[in-house]
Amino acid sequence: MNESDSRRLKREYLDLRQVDSTKLLWHIRRKSVSKSRFADDMQIGRTSLYRMLEGQPVKHETIEQVARSLSIDVSELLLSDSDECCVDSMLSPWDHPEWEIVPGTQLPLEAMSNGLILRIAKVRHRRLPGEFGRAKIYDITGMSSAVRQQCHQALTRHALVCRQLKNNPHFPVNLTMTAQFDDSVWTTVDQWIDGESLAMWRSRESLPGQTILKVMSDVARAVGALHSSQIVARELCPKRILTPVDQGSTVVTDLELSKLLSFRGTVSAAWQTNPFRAPEISGGESRCQADLFSIARIWVFLLAGHLPEFPDDQQIVLNHGYTAELSQFISSSLSPSWRKRPVSVNDLCHLITLQSEAAPR
Repeated sequence: MNESDSRRLKREYLDLRQVDSTKLLWHIRRKSVSKSRFADDMQIGRTSLYRMLEGQPVKHETIEQVARSLSIDVSELLLSDSDECCVDSMLSPWDHPEWEIVPGTQLPLEAMSNGLILRIAKVRHRRLPGEFGRAKIYDITGMSSAVRQQCHQALTRHALVCRQLKNNPHFPVNLTMTAQFDDSVWTTVDQWIDGESLAMWRSRESLPGQTILKVMSDVARAVGALHSSQIVARELCPKRILTPVDQGSTVVTDLELSKLLSFRGTVSAAWQTNPFRAPEISGGESRCQADLFSIARIWVFLLAGHLPEFPDDQQIVLNHGYTAELSQFISSSLSPSWRKRPVSVNDLCHLITLQSEAAPR
């Protein structure tokens, strides 16, 4: 390779940029079109679009073309080096009559498994001093009325489930659920929990065996309450489980994608990958065994700090030294086939109690 070619390749490499795939997906949903149609409308190649959505770098001029077509600044698409966001960085205005955002508490935009884009923030009540909440803000501006109607069920589901289980300490207290600006911006506010997600806790440190048993007992009891109310969580994962700093009850939150078994519903085939979700859910099957699969996968994550695939995840449980009955229950819950999993989460609660009494780890 001559020097000229080397300089050219270096220039091309330095010209590559990475977009924030969540922000890009948010704009696609606003347009209410397919990804292929979006690429055509943006006047870019479909391969380039898929590369951006997969987190791969593309030429800066391609990102600039998308920004021009969307009439936004290119910086609104680029992946930021900082997770800190100011109040003015919202992609749509948010001015709630009851709550105000605590500056510096907004988390980055994130996509739920069904593609809905949200931002989580700590909020303060405008009239009640000392009352704080955990707000989730969804922006579906620009979607067609038909798509908005499809989103309505998921957007209200969390608040409905929390109200149904309002006396259970393993679920958040929902304070309000509102829609503003012609139902384009939705906000749900739960009572503030001073703590962190189970995912953050485990990423920071290994958890003692007895702590894992306590957390998983709480999660199992929460799921038992859901099942008793004919509800399947479907999307249990460490990121959606909050652990209070005072080591109180573990709280299962973000129930937008739970399934009420008393109602018929559909599952989007375009759901994003969730390694904690039972495989049959993406095919439209919603049974209680799906939540047992998620519980078992969360358990493996807490033990190992990572999430190996089947059957390696089973081996981690079997090698840990739990009682034979508990090991077998968790191991069989990891089966890709729902038919091979146990039926009742109440049996798991009983086995955890026996394990805690017999040999704390």
